[in-house]
Amino acid sequence: MLVGDMPKQSSVAIVGVAVFFCFVELLLAMFGVKPLILTDDPLVGFVGNVPLFVEQRNPDGSMMLRTADNKQFHFN
Repeated sequence: MLVGDMPKQSSVAIVGVAVFFCFVELLLAMFGVKPLILTDDPLVGFVGNVPLFVEQRNPDGSMMLRTADNKQFHFN
């Protein structure tokens, strides 16, 4: 093995791993597996990127806040 070939081999390995994980993600999406964050909050936290309330537009055009779908399990 030549020292000059090392960056090329590393690039091929990185691309191969990335393609593998993209394939796995695509396969899971095709079989309907949803990310955990859509159904459950493992920390049951209230952080900015997983809001408790989301805006919803009523038929009359006014805005209303409703409980986010991924928080429905924790609230009636």
